[in-house]
Amino acid sequence: MRFTGMRTRVLGNWLFPYWNVAEAAVVFDKYERRLELNARKLLRNLLRESSTLSRLQRLVVVSVNPSILRASLKLVMKHHIYVADALQLASAKNIDNCIFVWRQGTGKSG
Repeated sequence: MRFTGMRTRVLGNWLFPYWNVAEAAVVFDKYERRLELNARKLLRNLLRESSTLSRLQRLVVVSVNPSILRASLKLVMKHHIYVADALQLASAKNIDNCIFVWRQGTGKSG
């Protein structure tokens, strides 16, 4: 599926599903109490920067629809990966952006 009127460059564009915004809000809230941060301001800045990058066609924000969710769950079950990672992969595949930058984790969770 392609977004009408949107040019997706292979290199230089970032992609994230809307779900990542919700995850960021949870992290900001968690560390607001620990580090005395302003979670609302951080989230507002994230949304503002995301909007700017989207307007510049450097960021593609993907809505999580049922087909992406189903594809994500299949990846989780098949490859035993985190649902957030599966959501990234399924979202990228959904817009035909199939070049990934992947950082191998330490193997520790939490």
